[in-house]
Amino acid sequence: MSGDPSELARALAAGMHRFDARLTPEQLDRIARGIDEQRALGAQLAPKKKPLANGVEPLTAVRVDDPGA
Repeated sequence: MSGDPSELARALAAGMHRFDARLTPEQLDRIARGIDEQRALGAQLAPKKKPLANGVEPLTAVRVDDPGA
């Protein structure tokens, strides 16, 4: 995603200071850009903007390789 982060993303990222006051402006900008990227991905997954029902959730798969195997 190019350009500056949205105002919404900037506001959400700025709220991170409550959790870690040491975040730099560059880190907050990176967080804001990540928020916008995730919102864009969500829009691609739900182009009709229909909300999911409570019992519906995306498939999540986690794989952890055994280093001893």
